Amino acid sequence: MCKSILPPLVFLLLAVFPRICFGAACIDGKDYFPSKVSPSYSKNWQISYHNSYKLLTVFSSSQYQYALKACDDAPVPSDAVVLSVPIDSVASTETTFVGYVSVINQANSLSAVMNTSFLCDPALRVRADDGLIATLCLLSGGYCTYTVNSAVLNEKQVDVVLTDSYTASSISEGAANGEHSSVPIVIQETTESHPLGRAEWLKAVAALYNLEATANSEFDGIARRYADANRAAMSASGRPSVMVNSPANYTAFESHSWDATDLTWYAAGPQSYIVRLIKDAGATYAFEAAFAGMNTTGLASFPFSTSTLATYATAADVWINTDFYPALESATVAQVAQRDGAAYSAYKSVQCSAVVPRDGLTNSYGFVAFFESGVVQPDVVLWELVRIFHPNWATLPFTYYFPLRPSTKPSDVSCYADTSAPSSGDSGLSGGEIAGIVIGCAAAVALIIGGAMFFVGYRRGYAAIPSGPAPRTSLDVMA
Repeated sequence: MCKSILPPLVFLLLAVFPRICFGAACIDGKDYFPSKVSPSYSKNWQISYHNSYKLLTVFSSSQYQYALKACDDAPVPSDAVVLSVPIDSVASTETTFVGYVSVINQANSLSAVMNTSFLCDPALRVRADDGLIATLCLLSGGYCTYTVNSAVLNEKQVDVVLTDSYTASSISEGAANGEHSSVPIVIQETTESHPLGRAEWLKAVAALYNLEATANSEFDGIARRYADANRAAMSASGRPSVMVNSPANYTAFESHSWDATDLTWYAAGPQSYIVRLIKDAGATYAFEAAFAGMNTTGLASFPFSTSTLATYATAADVWINTDFYPALESATVAQVAQRDGAAYSAYKSVQCSAVVPRDGLTNSYGFVAFFESGVVQPDVVLWELVRIFHPNWATLPFTYYFPLRPSTKPSDVSCYADTSAPSSGDSGLSGGEIAGIVIGCAAAVALIIGGAMFFVGYRRGYAAIPSGPAPRTSLDVMA
């Protein structure tokens, strides 16, 4: 018995031993990455392929280069950070990066996040409760310090930490000091002004797993649904003026209390991604004129006093992303009007019950899923905005947004209402699609005449009113 097993065992050891002890040598001329990605909307990353390795470049205030190699003797550039792919374990310092990992079906590789209380995906919450996902930050007095705990990286054997440029330096220092062996990969999605540009960072993350084909498929679907929503919005006739965010006392936030005095309104810049969403959803930005004469080439929000924006805020038709503290999930618009000494009671959006926070999907701790999965699902976000601004052009249920319960409208207030709707004969089909249907029908007739005895159950068509994608409460279902 032993004699018959020995020769195969010897051959197995001879095959495995070199790989274990010396690593896998590259096969000359072999393309280890048959599927490839490239950015179409993102401006701040790029990737090139070189048979045995791929070079991922991230642009920030500094340039970061990562050589992702498939075999040990790949001729990687000497000035790049070298990493073997595919990776097995990942940590994330930002909730947005969790969405990128989940959308390519690698949620099970997530070993640590900065604070597990922020997780909203039900499947990830279960993994966190079971101890499979750890809190990454050092705690002080029960609060997260946002300093990475090297012991967690070691314990979880994390290959890569998806992080921002600021935190990346401290993680690199920890690795240099022998505290852990994790490699920080900088993700700069906040530098993208186009919503699809932010979502497209999922391709860069997928390259770490050699899942380029999956990433291309997922992103193509996101981009297609986004275009569908934009087309519906552009077909609507109404163009409401929309304001975003809420005035707040940020010093009071730090002390975990509310103070209605000395409020600052951080208004999204005209080039920001949320303003792009507003415009792509067929609306105008109510605060645009407030930025006249300012240098707004960046994507940041800008601080204004509430009184400075009062004229624009009073006239705005719709108010989104209000982010009131504490959360007002069950509040009426009338209750909002009483905040801050009734400062909002004169706002048209409040009087017309057009106040829409983005806390429609939260976890048991009250944290909002918009920041975890909304960035990687701009198609869903855009469809919801289309429904808010042009209700006859979209019928999907709300996932991220949560319209507050209406209050009685003053009789002397004229509220915005888009009454336009798709015509009954508008099928939403392009000329090429119509031609395809005609040809398909002709082929079907020919089959019938020829005596075909089978039925082809293929249907291609679109509803007159685009309904958008179904709501998704878990990123495990990214149809």
